Amino acid sequence: MDNLCDRVGILSAGELKLVATMEELKERYMRSERIEVLVGGLPSANGLHALADEIPSFRIEPAEQNNLLLSFQNDSERPILHRVLSETIARGGQIRRIDTHRTGLLELLAEIEGLRQ
Repeated sequence: MDNLCDRVGILSAGELKLVATMEELKERYMRSERIEVLVGGLPSANGLHALADEIPSFRIEPAEQNNLLLSFQNDSERPILHRVLSETIARGGQIRRIDTHRTGLLELLAEIEGLRQ
């Protein structure tokens, strides 16, 4: 849907409530995106658990080929991607891949409806 439409209209109770681009809606209603970082070169989490104390959404999971998968919400008001990457590299980790999970239209609509209730 994101690639099909220039603008999105939101209907509620038969009335057009809002018309905006997806980026405008995301800026207005969504404040974060989920990021996953695949890390190699660390025999264990090697001190990265301390980030979980500072970042409530921070998770560490084992991944394929002795890698670790770090996942967290990167908040636009308090971006933490740089901090996670810096801590990982400082402990000898090698960044293998970074994936950003953008909010789609359905998730955005659910968020908007949740804010109105």
